[in-house]
Amino acid sequence: MFVNTIVLNATRAPVTAATIFQSDAAELTRSLTLELKSGRNVVEISDISGGIHRDSPRISGAPGGVRVVDVVCKKKPSFNQDEPTAEIREITKKGIALNAERELRRQEAALLDDSARLITSGKGETREANASVGSDEILEFVGKYVQRKLAVQKTLQTLDEQIVELEKKLAMLRNARKGDSNAVITTTVVAGSDVKAELKLTYLVSGVMWRPFYDLHATTIDGQPSNDVSMRYCATIVQRTGEDWNDTTLTLSTADAQAQRQMSVPPLQPLKITVPVRYLSPLHRYFSHGIDHENQYGVTVIPPPRFGAQPPAVPQFGAQGGTMAFGSFGSHIPPAPSSAPIVITAPSESRRASTDSSQSRARRSPSPQRMTPPTFSSPGFSSRNSVSVAYRVEGTVSIPSDGEEHQLTVALLNFGAELNYVCVPRKSSAVYIVSKVINTSEYDLLPGAVNVYMNDSFVTRTSINFKSVNESFDCVLGVDTSIKVSYRQDEKTEHEPRRNFAEPQKTTTRTMITTVINRHNHDIPELIVRESVPLGSEADKVSVILRKPAGLAAAKDGQVILDRVEADDGEAAKAKVRWTDVVDGNGGEKDGLFEWIHAIPAGKKISFEAQWDIKSPSDVRWTEQTVFFKTAQ
Repeated sequence: MFVNTIVLNATRAPVTAATIFQSDAAELTRSLTLELKSGRNVVEISDISGGIHRDSPRISGAPGGVRVVDVVCKKKPSFNQDEPTAEIREITKKGIALNAERELRRQEAALLDDSARLITSGKGETREANASVGSDEILEFVGKYVQRKLAVQKTLQTLDEQIVELEKKLAMLRNARKGDSNAVITTTVVAGSDVKAELKLTYLVSGVMWRPFYDLHATTIDGQPSNDVSMRYCATIVQRTGEDWNDTTLTLSTADAQAQRQMSVPPLQPLKITVPVRYLSPLHRYFSHGIDHENQYGVTVIPPPRFGAQPPAVPQFGAQGGTMAFGSFGSHIPPAPSSAPIVITAPSESRRASTDSSQSRARRSPSPQRMTPPTFSSPGFSSRNSVSVAYRVEGTVSIPSDGEEHQLTVALLNFGAELNYVCVPRKSSAVYIVSKVINTSEYDLLPGAVNVYMNDSFVTRTSINFKSVNESFDCVLGVDTSIKVSYRQDEKTEHEPRRNFAEPQKTTTRTMITTVINRHNHDIPELIVRESVPLGSEADKVSVILRKPAGLAAAKDGQVILDRVEADDGEAAKAKVRWTDVVDGNGGEKDGLFEWIHAIPAGKKISFEAQWDIKSPSDVRWTEQTVFFKTAQ
């Protein structure tokens, strides 16, 4: 039976489409143009990526009367790790031809020189005896010789330049190309008649990855930040598949290629209610009346739970102030420090119960939780959202297999932003310009780094978590150094007189005054000043009573009250004050974090005062310790 064999190099069947997954894999589609003969046709496609998933190739798009009956993928043994690719072989072939032509041109130049020497020396034998070459003939020869020699020299120069370019390109391909292309796909196609068919070859390859990043651009108008920001949604792509992608339609997917191929509905197991055996310590077993002392060694004992790894350390926030004038952003600006609660700690020796009866609200830290014995539960299953997001890159792209990072633009997005000025004077004297951006685009924003630019000057680098449509995120745009902040702490301790049958007490009053000066020629519509009141320690009989802002101790999360603040002209004003928002279980009234919100007129100075009493036994030497929030999982 007649079998038509078609040998096709992958370079003749370019990659027309590529979908990159977030699992070090990509799905590639190649376009095959085949001249099929009636009957059986065996098509062999060579120089396919060595990172191919051998069970993934498939042929589609067969017209009527054409059937694909078999597809086989195999990898050729690679004895030479530097086996040249088809492109390298083609360039090498061109280089050999150019070098041969250059050698011929050099020989031509040498022959011209030899001919000139013979004629000018009078030893030529081109005429009859005793005949000499006339001066006119010599001049004519010289003219032709010069023209010919110039043409040869010009040709040699062109050949030298072409050879140098080929050598550069060859060196670049040999040094930069990553990955092997030693796989071969063989498919058997049966055609009812002679036909020209356009088929599609699709397969999965490893050795490619992508991750998102963003460029956020903000501008100023008359020295004030604009409420309009733009974001460039970008992707960094690295591929070392062994195949170059030229003029390829690219799609970026959040799906996991392996998970999609292995997706199944999880089985449901039956549940059973059990009562775990209560843990009894040896001393408890000995003194317990409910245990038969004669059989105490037969009691089943569950060992106490072992403490695992310590929670990850959270980096401490520095207190670096900005030194850069507003509008001249050009150096790294630290993110706005988070005001963490302060806990008053003291020695843990046993003491009598506190008798504090103050009408003001006392702030105490939560009592430690009692360790409970381990419980048993049925095994669980991790759930995965089956909906993935795909981003189509506009136009076509070319990405070589060089293992380098290639940055592409996915989309240009325009957002409206809400601007705030935020200061945490306990941590830093800097006033941060914070933009609250709402994702009003049609794109979900994946977790990634954000480069922030103000007036096209780099400001800082931050990051965002996953943000779906209509969700918001905060981004620091820089430090406004035209707003000056000073922070002063005062402390006074009073000891109560000793009394019989009572433990002596002391009261330490701490006063924090934050002064803000607006040196702009325009008003600051809203400045947020954050402060932290420490939490007490009930176990050590240390309590904290919040005096100022007045009324905040009785307020609940989300409730806004008015607090008296002092202006530089002696006039009093009312500033809003509230507990901070609770985010991921952190912040707010339970952690002692609060904030003032107030406008700062141009050229004015405003002072904010906080005050609290710390009551403890006279002999207790307490200290303040910063409590860092647990990182959200």
